[in-house]
Amino acid sequence: TEQEIKDHVERWVLLEASAMSIDSDISTDILNSTFSEESRSLAILEAHYFDNNCFVPEQYIVRNLAQVAHIPTILVHGRYDHVCPPQTAYSLSQKLGPNCHLQLVPASHGRESALRETVRAYCWALL
Repeated sequence: TEQEIKDHVERWVLLEASAMSIDSDISTDILNSTFSEESRSLAILEAHYFDNNCFVPEQYIVRNLAQVAHIPTILVHGRYDHVCPPQTAYSLSQKLGPNCHLQLVPASHGRESALRETVRAYCWALL
């Protein structure tokens, strides 16, 4: 039913938002938000990608790092990221080698304005 779909989408949005935030009141904020067709579409799209391993073969990126290791790379990663733990960024930076600079910033997985400003500052500082 339409109500069941709405309930599932609301749970998906709540789970995703709480995993991507370090805000302790995130569940209250999300629960007070309204269901939208946009949130429904995004939930269906994300579930489809996750169900299909994002359409990327297992370990594809890691197996092909040698092809891009010569390119100077800046990885900026949120220290409080619960979706993609900082260890994964560290591991990737080690595999990329000396042309890679990893910078952990005081942010989570989301695209907070503070993270955008931090990324901008670090990128300009390293150019």
